[in-house]
Amino acid sequence: MDKILLSGLEFFGKHGCYGPEREAGQRFVVDIEVTADLQKAANSDELDDTINYVEIFNFAKATIEGESAFLLEHLAGKIGDFALTYPQASSVMVRLRKPHVAINGTFDFLGVEIVRTR
Repeated sequence: MDKILLSGLEFFGKHGCYGPEREAGQRFVVDIEVTADLQKAANSDELDDTINYVEIFNFAKATIEGESAFLLEHLAGKIGDFALTYPQASSVMVRLRKPHVAINGTFDFLGVEIVRTR
């Protein structure tokens, strides 16, 4: 199956369960993979026959930079649900990473990965 890939999208948002996270904000990194049948677009070379990754990027940006949320699961779910509005999409994976979390320890990031299917 074919995929539309958006990798390493970086946005600044004010999300988290704790006051300082929501007040100061931080950087979030998003990866999105949309599984779809892209044969029609491959043949036609028409934007209307594929999934517009610019629209998905803009939705992810608006979601992360917009209204505060407590949970990464909520944000990733919103982005995944939007990607599945495309009729060509059969599934979506959204990985949402927080590289800077105020906990005592060494790590690359903490985050969530959701998978939604039709």
